[in-house]
Amino acid sequence: MSTRVDAVFRGGTVVDGSGDKPFEADVVVDQGRILDVGDSVPYRGTEDIDCEGRIVCPGFIDVHAHDDLAAVMPGGLAPKIAQGVTSTIVGNCGHGVAPSGSYGGEIRSYSSPVLGAGPDGWPWPDFGTYLKMLRSARPPIRVHALVPHGVARMSVMGFAARAATPTEERAIVEAVREGLDAGAVGVSFGLMYAPACFAATAELVAVARVAASRGGVLSVHLRAEGEHIFEALAEIHQIVVETGVAVHISHLKCTGLRSHGWMGDVIRELDGWRTQGIAVTGDVYPYTAGSTTICALLPEFALEGGVAHLLHRLGSDVFRREVEVALTRPWPRAENHLLACGPDKIVLTGLRHPSNRDFEGRTIQDVAQLRAVSPQAALLDLVMQEEGRAGVIQHQGSEDDLMTALSWPHTMVGSDGLPAAPGSKPHPRLFGTFPRVLGHYVRGTQHLTLEDAVSRMTGQTAETFHLSGQGTLDPGTPADVVVFDPAAVTDRATYSDPMRAPAGMDHVWVDGRPVAGVHQP
Repeated sequence: MSTRVDAVFRGGTVVDGSGDKPFEADVVVDQGRILDVGDSVPYRGTEDIDCEGRIVCPGFIDVHAHDDLAAVMPGGLAPKIAQGVTSTIVGNCGHGVAPSGSYGGEIRSYSSPVLGAGPDGWPWPDFGTYLKMLRSARPPIRVHALVPHGVARMSVMGFAARAATPTEERAIVEAVREGLDAGAVGVSFGLMYAPACFAATAELVAVARVAASRGGVLSVHLRAEGEHIFEALAEIHQIVVETGVAVHISHLKCTGLRSHGWMGDVIRELDGWRTQGIAVTGDVYPYTAGSTTICALLPEFALEGGVAHLLHRLGSDVFRREVEVALTRPWPRAENHLLACGPDKIVLTGLRHPSNRDFEGRTIQDVAQLRAVSPQAALLDLVMQEEGRAGVIQHQGSEDDLMTALSWPHTMVGSDGLPAAPGSKPHPRLFGTFPRVLGHYVRGTQHLTLEDAVSRMTGQTAETFHLSGQGTLDPGTPADVVVFDPAAVTDRATYSDPMRAPAGMDHVWVDGRPVAGVHQP
């Protein structure tokens, strides 16, 4: 006689998240957990799901997400669920929603271009309050959070373009400590962005040290990812050696035409760290274009004081000319993306001003030509008109470098997707990342095996970020299960039509229950 259980995923090929070879088995789910994985199991499911010809695997974990606000907005996580994502890690790149201190308005202007619209009441006064609100909102998938150093710094000293005083440094560290003690899984640096770019090494070491003391991971958006990438890596190496923190390099890539082909040297550098006993990992999104805020294209000095101060100062002909000239020259320790990528490879997104709506999905070069101004002037006009809130997509990488990064055994898959407003044209990674890996890099180019790809999306991520009980189909673990068709799974989001859900995803379950959001073509 068969025992009645909640569900049996029957007759599929199991890829269990460990990196081991696929095998044929039934997966039994009861009371929100995996009960059994095996052949001809003696169970009958209230839901008996035929998985013949399908892959059954753990739910995917988006290791690099910006869903901090999407997680509390109705339907905000639908793009992730449709890809098979059942867990997301937020608070990346130093951007986030807490703590606010007395700088709530500045934090909104800083992080809203990355995080999108949110409910009234954000940013929250401390990280624990955000986590409590997140739990009460009951998002449809699991949400884990990093404490964003950039926001913690702003909560203490706003956009000050200087090193923290000893008193300020202690306050920043205490804000980070509060978040870790409240349940954050680590800390993130966004050293490309103001105001984190103004932090002295001593401040970064102090923050990394408290992360290490709590067993958290330090997730790092490097200060530079192009011509200055090795200097940026040297900075992080010093911090890690001094603190012993486990470090994770966000969206591992080499940006700008002059740095194409450097990824092999970057990987050799990171392998050298590992021989020194440093726990270093990274993540990759499967696209050669990146995406960020429009203000990230400006030189550091322009962002002193924050976005509101920037907009005020751009009203001065002298200051504006100074910024325009800086945009035509290389910078000493950071990348000038307008120069490195070229204005013809930087696409505009998230435009709100009526005079700019026709430029959605067009390049800065297009705007410059249509307005008969220089690309530098066009950029600054857009910053002013959009009040610094627009985004850009930068076609900046090479496919060879991407595949080299994806081949490193210690990289995981993260979308780095930025929530999008209706009518905008965001980066397609928001809707396509995980199916693209499975469809293009597993089935298409065969650059990754299926078991390796799934491990990088599940078990490897859970182990790196200490997400206990996630990332595998082991009996007793929460029943986060994805079923997909290996012959049909594919991303359908494109740069011209980026909000298309993928194909080939059949079932997405969290805690033993199906979740809404899987859409077929």
